[in-house]
Amino acid sequence: MKSADRTIRYTKFAGLNKSNDPIAFSLGQGAIKLAVAENVNISRDLKPERRDGRSLWVSGKFTSLWGNKRNCFAVEEGKLVQLSTSGDRLLLANGVGSNPMSFVDAKNGFIYFTNGTVIGKVGSSGAAPLGGTVDQFKATLPIGDFVTFLSPRVIVVRGNVIYISDAVNRDVYHKELGFLQFESDVRMVAVAGGSFYASDAKFTWFFKKMQSNLEVPVPVFKMTRVLDFPSVLGNVSTTLYNITAGGAFYPEVAAWLSRRGVCIGGEDGNVIKLTEDKYDIPGVPVGGTMCFRQVGDLNLLISLFKGISA
Repeated sequence: MKSADRTIRYTKFAGLNKSNDPIAFSLGQGAIKLAVAENVNISRDLKPERRDGRSLWVSGKFTSLWGNKRNCFAVEEGKLVQLSTSGDRLLLANGVGSNPMSFVDAKNGFIYFTNGTVIGKVGSSGAAPLGGTVDQFKATLPIGDFVTFLSPRVIVVRGNVIYISDAVNRDVYHKELGFLQFESDVRMVAVAGGSFYASDAKFTWFFKKMQSNLEVPVPVFKMTRVLDFPSVLGNVSTTLYNITAGGAFYPEVAAWLSRRGVCIGGEDGNVIKLTEDKYDIPGVPVGGTMCFRQVGDLNLLISLFKGISA
């Protein structure tokens, strides 16, 4: 063995962080060069293996939980907290109630939240109420049932009204033009590109953005009824990216749980009923979540709902 070589004896180690520069090291059987390594262990016979996952059990009386790549927020016994990777809590706000909290990343350094009791945003300095300049034309976004994001604007849904924020100051909306009103309460808003789908108690609608001038108070939409049945209650929806379905590629689609099963819709208003009306959900699920996973060529869309309302 050359004196420059170094023998390393081990069983397993924590793995290699992703690296842009090649890493070279010797295990006594020649040098191994890795250009990029992510979540990798090296076995005894020098074969790469996916690193075992790590989990942390955090106990508490949580009523809501949300996270992205950087943060994890929860509501615990009426308090909005931020969870660390060690399970520690950072208190952000008291008295937020126990209603399911809706969160959205507004891509401006803030996470907006609302649950029918409170509304606010979380940034690098903690939680804060909505602010900004208000005048005879602009007002602060109201407390809503849930919140979502239609780039570059925040959407708050309250009862039968969808409020659409200003493009620059996302805390406020135009009092005369910045909202859409329905005949009954809005159950769902699912975004696909610059357009979105929405459901009231009877139908599902598609709102196609006709222009994107940021100088106007709100975008101009063309409203079209796309389904003669509604979504379930609780905004059980998500946005999917880079999806292949039916031999076609979709960079961004909306997905939601309807009274007839799971539906997806593209930026053009074309809706695919994945379960083809085979289901008529008895009662109405109240709240829930939806996630997407791709396994090889198989696309899995999973929805979980809680509670049944007659």
